[in-house]
Amino acid sequence: MKRIAFGMVLLLIFGCCALPGTGDGGAGNGGQPATGSQNASGHLVIGEGEGTVVSEGNAGETVPVVRYTETPNSDLYVYFFNVGYGDGQGDAILVKKGDADILVDAGPVEKRQGLVTMLLEAGVDDFELVVSTHDNPAETGGLQYVSNRFKFGELWRPEEGSDNYTAYLDSLGAESVRVVGVGDTKQINGMNITVLNPIKGPGRFFDVNNDGVVVKIEDRGFCVLLTGGILSAQQTVAQLSGPCRIVQWPNHGIGAGLTEINYFIDNTEPEVIVISGSATDWTDSRQSLISAAQLGTVRNIPVLENYRGTSVKVVWDGRNYTARVER
Repeated sequence: MKRIAFGMVLLLIFGCCALPGTGDGGAGNGGQPATGSQNASGHLVIGEGEGTVVSEGNAGETVPVVRYTETPNSDLYVYFFNVGYGDGQGDAILVKKGDADILVDAGPVEKRQGLVTMLLEAGVDDFELVVSTHDNPAETGGLQYVSNRFKFGELWRPEEGSDNYTAYLDSLGAESVRVVGVGDTKQINGMNITVLNPIKGPGRFFDVNNDGVVVKIEDRGFCVLLTGGILSAQQTVAQLSGPCRIVQWPNHGIGAGLTEINYFIDNTEPEVIVISGSATDWTDSRQSLISAAQLGTVRNIPVLENYRGTSVKVVWDGRNYTARVER
């Protein structure tokens, strides 16, 4: 009798405490791990849904909601969208490589719906990085509408800007907002994004245009320089940049954006110059840029204007590139 009683005790202990997911997995789950199972590292993985953060690695570490698949050998696409209108200029630039998407400005509010349509057509699902170059409605107006449709990962901004600008950017729901300046960098899917302007702190211009964010995007030996609305900062940017195959001309290629034409061309050595904005040249000065780009037949640099079509589109496959106006 004692042996029987001892056996029943053992059965109760080991029978009721068997670990789920071993053997036949226990009754009712067919041997499959339950929702909220443990991964190979022993950390809990929660079923993913919109806004879900998955815990992995060390305790307290999380994966951002906005993330992409690493495909560093994918083709690089750069779209300079036509978001200018009438006398108003404007920029909205998409940099896309595989599943990684970067937005530089979002044009004026009047062009917000068309911009979202073009982003969807280009295959955007969310933005790993958004750059607001400067506090100007022609570049910031569409950001709110775009943020309603696409999640924002990191958002870069300059130090210079009004309180309203700060509040506006903070309202867009980005995972983080970062004040950037010369020397800041980020790597995304094989691309290296480097900030060439502005200087942070008391050494800056204290001017929204000259303290705007300028970024140089490099990918497998290919370079695109995005200059925003800088004016007097052109010399410094040109020196920091050095040669770059695709150069967006500062300040839409008009007015004070042309004060350093020859210096800027000689230092950046572009193979293609892009003018983005509106077709309206209210300063009657763009022809000076086109003439300088040609310099007779010495330079012979093509100038592509996005207002001649829907966008200027650049494609780089790691060996060759194309740049053309899409109509």
